[in-house]
Amino acid sequence: MKLHFTKALVVTLFFASIAMTSWGQQRQFPNSPRGNALGALVAAIETADEAGVRAYVETNLSPALLSSKPASMWINRIGRIRAHVPEMGVRDLAPAGANGLSVTLYSRSLPNEVRVEMQLDPQNSALIADLKFTDRVVESSPLTLEGVQKELTDYLD
Repeated sequence: MKLHFTKALVVTLFFASIAMTSWGQQRQFPNSPRGNALGALVAAIETADEAGVRAYVETNLSPALLSSKPASMWINRIGRIRAHVPEMGVRDLAPAGANGLSVTLYSRSLPNEVRVEMQLDPQNSALIADLKFTDRVVESSPLTLEGVQKELTDYLD
């Protein structure tokens, strides 16, 4: 009986992870200035092309933000996200303040994720006034096959 329950649990969690992966691959963001800003950032990260990231930084970051840190710093930081979260998925999309948005970018192949918080410029909602990244390494994720196996192993032992 316990074996049947375990198999059923593994199958259920596996299909749940596929459903979450499918949502992440669709990359549907809200049709709003915040959603557009996030979509442009994710597209820039996924290009992994310095020219594309440079164009994103020069087009989407406010002059005040670029004066606080040089464009080259932002280009390097955005480029490192791609290396940190290969096979990127998106989850935990939420508003942050009146003009902000937060989201977690996670790797489907590594236990890494990056929390992104952005605030749009209140004078020009097409520009990002503040942008923060927080890197994390997660021990295990229940929505990966390895995470399911670890959770089951821990549960059954």
